[in-house]
Amino acid sequence: MVKTKAKRLLSLLLAFAMVMSLTVTPVYAADDDDTSDGSGTSETGGTSSTSAGTFSEPEAAEAEAVAAVEDEAEAEDEELVIVDEEEEANYGIAAIAEEAAVATVSGTSYTDLTTAISEASENNSTVTMAADVVLTAGITISSGSVILDLNGCSIIRAETYNETYLINVASGASLTLNDTAGGGKLSSTYVSSEDGYTCRANAAIMAAGNVTVSAGTVNGYYGIYINGSNAVVAVSGGTVTGYRAIYGNAGTLNVSGGTVSGYYDGVYATGTSSSVTISGRDTVVKSTATSEEATSTAVIAIWYGATVTVKSGTVTGGYCGVGIYKHSSDSTDTTTRNTLNVEGGSISGLVFGISTNGSNYNTDISISGGEITGKTAMYLPAMNSTTTINGGTITGENTGIEIRAGSLTVSGGTIIAKGTPGSTTREPLI
Repeated sequence: MVKTKAKRLLSLLLAFAMVMSLTVTPVYAADDDDTSDGSGTSETGGTSSTSAGTFSEPEAAEAEAVAAVEDEAEAEDEELVIVDEEEEANYGIAAIAEEAAVATVSGTSYTDLTTAISEASENNSTVTMAADVVLTAGITISSGSVILDLNGCSIIRAETYNETYLINVASGASLTLNDTAGGGKLSSTYVSSEDGYTCRANAAIMAAGNVTVSAGTVNGYYGIYINGSNAVVAVSGGTVTGYRAIYGNAGTLNVSGGTVSGYYDGVYATGTSSSVTISGRDTVVKSTATSEEATSTAVIAIWYGATVTVKSGTVTGGYCGVGIYKHSSDSTDTTTRNTLNVEGGSISGLVFGISTNGSNYNTDISISGGEITGKTAMYLPAMNSTTTINGGTITGENTGIEIRAGSLTVSGGTIIAKGTPGSTTREPLI
């Protein structure tokens, strides 16, 4: 752009020099040959010259040549400026686009995350984040398979955001969340401009299809909301947090690694098509509630016919480690049953390790391994319910098992009641 302008100016200067070389140089008579008659003109060589502040004919020709060159230069300059402005504008757009790129897909940069994810879903590709993004509208993956590498970046919601999710994974579609750089997050929280409080709203991920979290942090009122009987959600790493970290309204949830942390519930499973499996030695599912007065909190809550299996890992915190509640919205329903299987791992709560609810019915509990602890390790007031224990260790600071309704069968395992410290009596094992 600059070189082009310099070349054109050089050409104009050369043209000017050529004009100068062709200009006739005036010849003046010697003083002793002056034939002037005092009128200010001479007749030497049949040419005339003007001495009263005007140009001679050769000088006029020179002036006209200079003026022509200057006019042409100005015209060229104007043309050059126009071209340069266009080029500069184009270069500016390219520079801005490069600076504003928020993600790449197969080597192509995108300034809009929605477009990048759409492109990746069409080609089953990876979206690698390049900058933080504030969403003002949700993103839906309606088909295909997308790997979203947070790459240390954050995807958050604007304060004025009104949709119920940041990313919606439709039935038949797939999303894998990764974070190769570390520190990345997908969060539907925001800081209120009115009072400065951090507010949780909506779900970070709405899952009717398949979702895998292998790294990064997912955060929202619901970190993940599972809303489809065919949905399969797997957490193998990273952290999922929220008021209720994972809400399973249906579908399958497998937690085999990472941390799932909620204030009210780490995992809330509801509905007969909702199935949850906790496994992995280093897996942690917890509630951040620290007060025994937080009676509505459970690390894992089971409602309306859901099934939960704990194979390994740690389930800790909340008023109870696992809370089992209503089996059905219909109190006359005698067929729908809540189910808890404990095969290993550890379950503990601030008050109860495992608790049913006295106003609810139809719960089946099977314990074949693992460790269950609490002030009262197991509290069982639910009617028309069964508890079978053939393995594991059940330890209560006060009481091992308190059963108030239903049936209890113990054929193995260990039950310990430590009693109140300093007391001369011991609480019953059962």
